[in-house]
Amino acid sequence: MATTLFGLKTADKKPVALKDVSVSVQVKGIIADVTATLLYKNDLQDPVEAVFFFPMDDDAIVYKFEAVIDGKTIIAEIKEKNAARQVYDDAISSGQQAFLLEEDEMSADIFHCTVGNLPPAQEAAVCISYVIQLFLEADQAARFVLPAVLNPRYSPPDYPVKNVTQSIPRVAVHQLPYRLHLSLQVEGVQEIQAIKSNCALTDIVYSDDLKTSAQTTLKEGYKFDRDVEILIYYLNPCLTYGLVEKGNASSPQGTIMADPMVTLCVYPDIQDDSMDTYQEFIFVVDRSGSMTDIIRSSGKNKIETAKETLVLLLKSLRKGCFFNIYGFGDTFESLFQTSVEYNQVSMDLALKKIKKCNADLGGTKILEPLQDIFSKSLEKDYTRQVFLLTDGEVSNTAQIIEEVKKHASTHRFFTLGIGEGASTSLIKGVATASYGKYDFITGKARMQAKVLRCLKLSFQRSATNISLHWKLPGGVEAVVCPKAPEVIFHQERTVVYAQLKGLESNHMEEKAEATLRYFCGTMEYQQALEFSLKPAETDSFSIHFMAAKLLIKNGLDGMEECSTQESIDQIVKISIESNVISHYTAYIAVYKDGKEPLQRPMTRQDIPLIDSQTFHLRKGTPFGFSCCQHSSGHSGHSSPSSSIQENESLFDSKENQLMVLIGLQKADGSWNMDNALAKIFISTESKLKSSIPVKGVDPTLWATLLSLIWLHAHGKNVKDDWELLASKAVSWLKSKSAGIDLKEWIEAGNDFLKTEVEPGQLGI
Repeated sequence: MATTLFGLKTADKKPVALKDVSVSVQVKGIIADVTATLLYKNDLQDPVEAVFFFPMDDDAIVYKFEAVIDGKTIIAEIKEKNAARQVYDDAISSGQQAFLLEEDEMSADIFHCTVGNLPPAQEAAVCISYVIQLFLEADQAARFVLPAVLNPRYSPPDYPVKNVTQSIPRVAVHQLPYRLHLSLQVEGVQEIQAIKSNCALTDIVYSDDLKTSAQTTLKEGYKFDRDVEILIYYLNPCLTYGLVEKGNASSPQGTIMADPMVTLCVYPDIQDDSMDTYQEFIFVVDRSGSMTDIIRSSGKNKIETAKETLVLLLKSLRKGCFFNIYGFGDTFESLFQTSVEYNQVSMDLALKKIKKCNADLGGTKILEPLQDIFSKSLEKDYTRQVFLLTDGEVSNTAQIIEEVKKHASTHRFFTLGIGEGASTSLIKGVATASYGKYDFITGKARMQAKVLRCLKLSFQRSATNISLHWKLPGGVEAVVCPKAPEVIFHQERTVVYAQLKGLESNHMEEKAEATLRYFCGTMEYQQALEFSLKPAETDSFSIHFMAAKLLIKNGLDGMEECSTQESIDQIVKISIESNVISHYTAYIAVYKDGKEPLQRPMTRQDIPLIDSQTFHLRKGTPFGFSCCQHSSGHSGHSSPSSSIQENESLFDSKENQLMVLIGLQKADGSWNMDNALAKIFISTESKLKSSIPVKGVDPTLWATLLSLIWLHAHGKNVKDDWELLASKAVSWLKSKSAGIDLKEWIEAGNDFLKTEVEPGQLGI
């Protein structure tokens, strides 16, 4: 239980030092350059050491840290972590002021900033700068997130690394003593169509009629009670390009920063309409206690969001698939002892259990259910796709990712982070380690599009033998950082970084070409991209920083295959050369110009975060999957009940009609003709039956065709949500409609529903 605190106090009843957080975000295309300024003030009579733990996106590249005291800026130096800590301790013990920034030992998405020997009544500001590549949403929005929520993370009892999130002091939202000010500047080479946020923004100001530059700010009064999410909509978000960034003239030759760097952004076009239905789907759902937390921007709790997500996934599976569902917390349970074939009986059983399950399994032990899944043999000629739905509040992230990596050849993960504060290290790391994909469901953003996007990708065959081929001027060599892509998905952004060695000023007016080659089945694909060798007009080194971070991550990934110390030394070398922080380095700044050394002992102040338990819901009546339970090495088995009410809706009547229609679809893709379906069409079952064009045929044919027409007429703006379901329905119709002129039936269906849908729109 987080400690409830009153006023501006820490757990030791001391005034809090952090007063204000100001963030400046500069977005150019799909790259954000962010500077966060933390203002500290000591209101005590003794010097203080202020410690602030805060979340950071796992993909963020921190490249600068500096402090401002008495109007003087002190630029921090990056050092090997233990050496940086020693410098900090030496400075503090001698009475000097010192500033330390480091990545947490537990997870790469948690940082801590330590301000030591802050004198009474003095202010000090620390500035943290980082770059990050924006995520591309299912609706093509470029998504920037400023993490604000750091939930307490669960540690297994035997886990050796200290869990800092459990000891951070917590306060209620209205008691948080610091506020956030955020300014946003967006620049692009194309029109900015819209900027949206889950937080209130001031009016957007465009700098020109072309709308290629815009700025806005967060409205006053925001406190750190939710992640700040900003969506930027460009006219054409999927532009393919190659961009060269000049090297840093002050960097030593031979380092990653000295040479020019090119980034290639492509969207592979894999023309493979076939779906690999010989697949086994395992859905792993977090049912730990933290899943009762409210997602503040949507008003729903995490477990309900996870259940809705699971329903969409199940409804979109296809005949021939196998599936199973796991729930986990302190223990884990599986719906079936082994995966079963997807049909009406198994789907109905699964949906009934989903409707009743709750977040009632205690802690967050993800590793155990994954190990159980890995131990199960695969069906012959089948591949296994694992969907992990979790809020990601765990501390043994590295251990989980390592286990997933061992089984990446047979298990591909699609991870969905539920709610604010989900560990980006876990969600992204598991997907990346298994050559899968990830997304985050954080509130009002349309969940359906995110979920179905992942499912569509899971049906795709994997691209193999991926390689890059270059056409460059003589004497110029491209060295990919760190290597060619290992996974490619259809129309999903693929970004490559490469050093351009030997590039001279006389090459600047020339063109170069890079060709991405890959195979899907027996079909070879290649995508050529021509780009100018003239560097962009900018003083930024963001492309270099991102390439350096990839090299660092690649070094961490390869530590199992080579000498650990050798890998650490290489990571430290790249980190120091690029000034990009890593797990083994830290920033240290010492203020040596103080009037006199401080002699009195410091008071430690841990800066509080919000108490996430403020947003908990009460748990429902305990209910678990009834087939298989696993706990402490033993299991029990019982036969699940099969008594399911016909056409039982998975959604309340208040849900929108589209979701109700999805809930009524059968496993084979068809719809029954009944009153529940008739209500969607604003009709009755008797009227539906009397409107069948040819008497004596199965009414299910007519009900399914009307459902397809309705989807295309009323759900065209959210087609990605139901595209897989519709495809399944069309396949069923074609297999059952011998002797029926479906085009005439479509015309009759348009008359009945008062719509205008063409046969070609339905794929008929």
